[in-house]
Amino acid sequence: MQREVVAASLQAIFGGNSCDGNPNTEQNCVRWLKPPEGWCKLINSDGAVARDSGFAACGGVVRNASGTWLIEYSKRVEICLVLETELWGIFEGLVAAWSIDWIIVESDCLEAVNMILNYGYLSVVPNIVHSIVEQISEQTVGTSIG
Repeated sequence: MQREVVAASLQAIFGGNSCDGNPNTEQNCVRWLKPPEGWCKLINSDGAVARDSGFAACGGVVRNASGTWLIEYSKRVEICLVLETELWGIFEGLVAAWSIDWIIVESDCLEAVNMILNYGYLSVVPNIVHSIVEQISEQTVGTSIG
């Protein structure tokens, strides 16, 4: 089965959002926009870190063009930073959506999106970014990142 993941569609859906863990960071919320017919969106991918323990978890959903909830996923990701947890959310979403042919990935974390899209140009990236790029490369037909 062939898949196509369009790197240009990997986008931040909340303008001005930051993954710095600061609850005062400004967010501009937008509503969900359906993907083109025949496509699905990995949306609401998110990560959270407990302030007291540092333990983290991620999760999200995949919906089709009519908004039907197709897949949900969640995972405990041990102790890590907020940005890494957001990246884990994207990775686990790609793994969960492996059987879907046409998928658009959205995230509410601009830093995570930029880190993935600029992968080939960065000198230091968390290991999870390598895993995301490998996952996309394995699932992609004719598209590359970085």
